[in-house]
Amino acid sequence: AVVSTQSTGTVVSKVAPVNQGRTACRASVEESTTHFNGYLDLVLIHWPGTSGMRHDDPRNAILRRETWAVLKEMQEEGLVKHVGVSNYTLRHLEELASAAGALPAVVQNEFHPLFQDQSVLEFCRQNGIQFMGYSPLAQGRLLTHQTVLQIAQRHDVPPAQVLVKWCVEQGVVCIPRTSQPARVMENLDRLEELELSKDEIETLTGLDCGGKVCWDPRTVV
Repeated sequence: AVVSTQSTGTVVSKVAPVNQGRTACRASVEESTTHFNGYLDLVLIHWPGTSGMRHDDPRNAILRRETWAVLKEMQEEGLVKHVGVSNYTLRHLEELASAAGALPAVVQNEFHPLFQDQSVLEFCRQNGIQFMGYSPLAQGRLLTHQTVLQIAQRHDVPPAQVLVKWCVEQGVVCIPRTSQPARVMENLDRLEELELSKDEIETLTGLDCGGKVCWDPRTVV
């Protein structure tokens, strides 16, 4: 998958689970670069496992290490500016640091008040890694949550803005998913002016219940 942010010129691509491993990874990334003048700003390993393999298959770890090594080679070749990972648990990150002696520039994981995974967030903070959170609205489930609605009504803003602002207050770059550009602008509108109180931030943080709404990588060895 390739995402181009035209306003900033940022191009982000992901290595799909089916393309884990040295040969498949290089081929997929090289194919992506052909669409953007031979250069990508950020490439993420989308998932710690490999398509068609059981989560407990030890080859998952071997193949993702190969993928990482290829991406670092391509970075040295000037084809990729930054390399990161997505859906990595703390265990996967510690394994990467130990085996490769390097850390990703970006970690992109599910992140919202119901699922915060503070261990990964703290790892990123301690190691200067940018944490990027996807599904900040919990696939829409939090848009009707009573706590979120009460805070939104208090500030006279849409619930999505409350959730995005909460992420920003955690130092997280959040990426609400939408096919409607107007929705993106709505999420950003007045965001800088919106000020959540300390109590409101703590209340939203207190909603954490391990409630994942997306893929769960914790069983991938």
